[in-house]
Amino acid sequence: MKKLLVVVDMQNDFVSGSLGFSDSKKIIKNVIKHIEEFKKNNDDIVFTRDTHDSNYLKTTEGTKLPIEHCIKNTKGFNIIDELDSYTKNAKIFDKNGFVSIELANFVKENGYDDIYLVGLITDICVMGNAVTLKGAVGPYGKVSVFEDGVSTANKEMEEIAFKAMNNLHIDII
Repeated sequence: MKKLLVVVDMQNDFVSGSLGFSDSKKIIKNVIKHIEEFKKNNDDIVFTRDTHDSNYLKTTEGTKLPIEHCIKNTKGFNIIDELDSYTKNAKIFDKNGFVSIELANFVKENGYDDIYLVGLITDICVMGNAVTLKGAVGPYGKVSVFEDGVSTANKEMEEIAFKAMNNLHIDII
């Protein structure tokens, strides 16, 4: 099986910026642990970045979540310093919504059939990308989420997200 680790939205605004929350800091060491495991096994690693323009508050998302975040070319947009060295030669998918169709196409075109996710936010971008990638790998592919490598500020929604992903045959490990 061709393995891929997807590091979702480990950006300053979700850790210490406008949408930061204390539990986001707690997963950093686990995210690094998973990245190191994949590197050791010569498996591939990609990153996503939540990406918004200065007109964010005028978007549909901005009207529902009126907090500017991950505005392109700001400090909040950048991947956290602790992971910066891992991004040097990695592919980064900038996504202007919750999921990356470009990432799903990349997975399909490159024949990945064993996908793992870590990152932020469990019940939004992690879940959205996990479901999208499950569609990309088809009925024979495997998608898993490392429970110790994801977090959200809303723990009730995280439990719902875990149940929903499990129901869609996405493993929570």
